[in-house]
Amino acid sequence: MKRSLLLVPLFALVAAWLLWPTSTPAAPAVTAAPDPADQRVDAVKLREVQAVVAEKNREASKDREAFLKDGWTMVAVPPPDHAVVNYDPRLISEGRERDLKQQHLSTVPSVESVRRVGKIARKAKDEATRYAAVEAMGRLNDPAATAALYDLLTEGGLDANDPARQQIPGLLRPTALDDPMAAKIAALLDSPSLNEIEKQQIAFTLALIGLRDGMTVDAPISADARALIDSMTALAKSRFVKALDRKGGNP
Repeated sequence: MKRSLLLVPLFALVAAWLLWPTSTPAAPAVTAAPDPADQRVDAVKLREVQAVVAEKNREASKDREAFLKDGWTMVAVPPPDHAVVNYDPRLISEGRERDLKQQHLSTVPSVESVRRVGKIARKAKDEATRYAAVEAMGRLNDPAATAALYDLLTEGGLDANDPARQQIPGLLRPTALDDPMAAKIAALLDSPSLNEIEKQQIAFTLALIGLRDGMTVDAPISADARALIDSMTALAKSRFVKALDRKGGNP
């Protein structure tokens, strides 16, 4: 069976890098004839670079031959689309949501790009694209992703029945209960814009973090909100005990 391998030729880039000046020389006050010694130096440097490139090309040729003998097939592929790789929301208006969706499904966004992914989740016309964008942010274990998801839930304008919105509450994971973001998330338990299922998801996450760290939520929330967290804590403990029983352990 033939296998395909992508090899990107970088030797031209190596040559360009080696020949690129390390600094921009100041303009001379007067025009002077080139120094023959400088020309000899440049010629020596050029030969050195050419030798390096030639050696790299010989190595690459040997690698290609070895891959072909091993059953690989060399194929040419287009360079990556930087607009897609960088999650550019402008691709939505260009009718390229599918490309963005595939990028979300195949990668985890960087901290620098997570806000752009949030914009895609707000603006995408396709439900599947919005869902993939939210899911991608959830895979990024970073406070920036939590903040972006919080903003998307509270200010994103997503319908309560939108599958993309429905998964956000369970992805709001502050680093600890003494994190300021934890207090903001806990305050959502008193928000009239969230339904009961969303509040239960948030309370359960806060309960798990509290059990992990031995902490309680320190936020000005209502007695009902605190009672919901307590009930989710009891539920989490019950599930933990049942899991241990199934494994024959002790809590």
